[in-house]
Amino acid sequence: MNYRYVFFLFALLAVAGAAWFAVEYSVVPRPSYFKIITAYLFLIMAVWVNSLIRVRQKQPERFVVFFLGTLVIKLLAHLGFLLVLALSDSSTLFEDVVYFIVLYLIYTLMSISLLYRFVQKKF
Repeated sequence: MNYRYVFFLFALLAVAGAAWFAVEYSVVPRPSYFKIITAYLFLIMAVWVNSLIRVRQKQPERFVVFFLGTLVIKLLAHLGFLLVLALSDSSTLFEDVVYFIVLYLIYTLMSISLLYRFVQKKF
C-alpha cells in the first residue's frame, strides 16, 4: 500500500472527525443522519480512490474509462442514498442534504488532489 494513500485515508478521517465535531458542537440545526452520511462518504471515497490507484498502476490505458465509469456509478449511488434519506425522515432533510454536499465537496477536492498527483507521476 502506498504511503500517500495511507496519508489520504488519515486526512479523510481527520475531515470526518472535524465534521463530526462541528455538528456535535454547533448551534445550527443538527442533521439527523450525520453519522451515517459521514461513514458512507468516507467508505465510498476510500474504496473509489483505492480502486482508481490500482487500475492506474496495473492498466494505465484503461484509467480514463474506469474513472468516468466509476464516477457515474458513484453519483448514481449518491443520488440513491439521498433519496433514501429523503424518504426516511423529512424533518431534517435540508440539514442532511447540506451536510452531505459540503462533506462531499471537501472529500472530492481531496480525492482530485491526490489523483492529479498520481496521474502526473508525482505519486
